[in-house]
Amino acid sequence: MMDKDRLPDSLDLKKISAAIVSTLTIIVLISAAAVHYVDSQEVERQSSSQNISFKVVEPSTTENETNLKVNTGDHLRFGEMPNGTSQTRYLRWNTSSITLARVKIEGNASEYVSHENVVVFDDSYKLALEANTKELGYYEGEVQIDFEAPRTRRALKWLKLKTQHLY
Repeated sequence: MMDKDRLPDSLDLKKISAAIVSTLTIIVLISAAAVHYVDSQEVERQSSSQNISFKVVEPSTTENETNLKVNTGDHLRFGEMPNGTSQTRYLRWNTSSITLARVKIEGNASEYVSHENVVVFDDSYKLALEANTKELGYYEGEVQIDFEAPRTRRALKWLKLKTQHLY
């Protein structure tokens, strides 16, 4: 260790430490501002939602008889499902560049529908939503999807870096 008495009188360690801390703080703030700029100015955000519903009924006791009624259309309606069965519906997305999608289901159907929470895709993607019946009742909710797609090359690099661990 250096002896304080040996240092020249013109050096003030407290001032040097304060200058170093100030410089590091400025670097961190500039980096945060750059990240915010790329994230807010160069990334396009869109949201979408779909209603989801199904009714779990007692399984049929007669052979070759089914209680399954499949509804199709704009909503993810699974119809009536015998208890202990599962069904899968798909949402298809298309894009012209790499896109990040965050998927969340709200409502009492969320406990019984399995899906990927975060998806990174380029061109097109088919998201599977699988309803698994475990208890009698009526279940409904809303599938919410938040998309992020880059508008610029810098944002594309940022999005790839941000989602690198998801591949």
